[in-house]
Amino acid sequence: MASQGFHSINDDYRNIAASARLDYQVTEDASLKGIFHFVKTDLGLFNNNNFASEPDPNAREATTQFLSKLEWDQKILKNWDYRISGSMFKEHIKDSDDGDSCLFFGFPCDSRTRDRFRPQISTAEFQTNYRVEDWSTTTFGVEYKRRKADTSGGIDKAIRNMGYYLQEQLQFFDRRLILIPGIRLDDNQSFGAAWTPAFSAAYLLRGTGTKFKGGYAKGFKAPTLNELFFPPGFGCPAFGNPNLKPERSWELNAGVEQDLFSDRLKLGVTYFHREVQDLIEGRPIPGDPFGCFRAENVGKARFDGVEWSMDIKLFPFLSMGANYTYLDWDTADGKLRRRPRHRGGLNLNFFYEGLNINLNANLMGSRDDFRAASPFGDITKPGYGIFDLASSYTLPWRFPGVKALALIGKVENLFNKKYEEADGFRARPLNFLLGIRATFGS
Repeated sequence: MASQGFHSINDDYRNIAASARLDYQVTEDASLKGIFHFVKTDLGLFNNNNFASEPDPNAREATTQFLSKLEWDQKILKNWDYRISGSMFKEHIKDSDDGDSCLFFGFPCDSRTRDRFRPQISTAEFQTNYRVEDWSTTTFGVEYKRRKADTSGGIDKAIRNMGYYLQEQLQFFDRRLILIPGIRLDDNQSFGAAWTPAFSAAYLLRGTGTKFKGGYAKGFKAPTLNELFFPPGFGCPAFGNPNLKPERSWELNAGVEQDLFSDRLKLGVTYFHREVQDLIEGRPIPGDPFGCFRAENVGKARFDGVEWSMDIKLFPFLSMGANYTYLDWDTADGKLRRRPRHRGGLNLNFFYEGLNINLNANLMGSRDDFRAASPFGDITKPGYGIFDLASSYTLPWRFPGVKALALIGKVENLFNKKYEEADGFRARPLNFLLGIRATFGS
């Protein structure tokens, strides 16, 4: 895939991707699965000199990603099975920028830079499930994860995490009542041990089609490799911060779902309350003249919100969905960037004899942000609404070895709305994609 972008200077994008999956039934009770994924991208960073209000003609970023996974599933007894899996993810990010002729406060906008960041994640997992008839399922698992980062700045670090988890799923009264208690222990090489219990429950009133649900969970989130080790680049100090603490959180949620008119209409509403300690965010480096960012622990944060959804089947060939989320929050400095208090969406889907047409609207409210160009500071970005249109048509023809052949099309930003998800980075204008999709098999 390739695009010249929508700016005249250094805004192109190229992507090559390859994926493969192989499933092999070794015996009646055992199977082997292999997954491979490769992505190579190269793009121009037109906005790299935002701080100087000048386009950057030569800032580039090239990324190569590689993922492989092998998984073995086997049923030992009728009610007892296990799974063993291992995976490897590698990424190589290369940033380059030659000096520009523009000036910022009398100094060159940038100088020649070459930076490299190579994260790697290795995982191995064992999971087993034991069932007692249809009312009890016990799950136990062990997970090993090793994250490694290698940078051009001389950083070569690895962090190991061992996770142990136990979960019980109980079903009573003809599956009207479901209870799921669970607990997990993370033993992190750099951040110590953390217990994170969780519990959820749901109860269905079949006579009225009403389902009540709720849950409680604690959370532990270690900083990512990017947050810990991302190196200096494009004239900025390192974004990564090796002094970060992990996020620790707890959440409580409760909701209800209601089916009406013989399941033609489904309504749902959920309330949630979440508190986070040592929240990690990218924040401007104090006093930096170029508005560079660094990952920081920004203290405690509280989130309260309500999610509402509706799905309605208007006709056999036409359905509609809608959703809305209100988010109220409180943080140490009274700011929470790029998270709107109001957001929602609408979806209309038409399907008839192989023809599928989908109209989707994403609605975003105003939100806090950082000004990307000088003078730097806090700003409020206005809300926006974006419409996307997608369609597919399954052709009636059949070919040997091809299960289905379809024409596909997609128009993004249907009405060419000008907006920015983040300040200084204009989102894509109206664009479209046409193609053919084939599903192979017998």
